[in-house]
Amino acid sequence: MAVRKGDYFDELETMAPGTRRTYLDEKLALTVEQAYRNAPAVKKLLDGCGVNPGEITSVSDLEKLPITRK
Repeated sequence: MAVRKGDYFDELETMAPGTRRTYLDEKLALTVEQAYRNAPAVKKLLDGCGVNPGEITSVSDLEKLPITRK
């Protein structure tokens, strides 16, 4: 099935790679900060590992976050 110009779900699909990376970096930092402030379990987990939410500024910083299980 050929995709015609304009047949996209949203603007994220058509962003330039650098723009998309910046967007994802900003959203990740915001998500980690909000989780730290509003979820006591996340705060305890990050504090226990010595991770400050301010250190998570890009997708490449995901390796600093501890792996969790359900």
